[in-house]
Amino acid sequence: MDGLLWALAFTLIMAGVVTLAWAREGAQPPSQAPTLPPPPDGRAGHGASDRAYTRPVRRVWRRLRDDIPWK
Repeated sequence: MDGLLWALAFTLIMAGVVTLAWAREGAQPPSQAPTLPPPPDGRAGHGASDRAYTRPVRRVWRRLRDDIPWK
């Protein structure tokens, strides 16, 4: 039980230290940080590159899956 109390105390102290460091720098916590601006080239958003990446990965997986002789 002593270890649990020490862990709780340490966690609370470290949370206070981090909060004070943020306040001193004038930075905002991640939940209040400004969002990223839209990409300059007019794409749909930051997820567009993810979709472009998943297509070739799916294609490669289909090739590998079809080459395995389990059918």
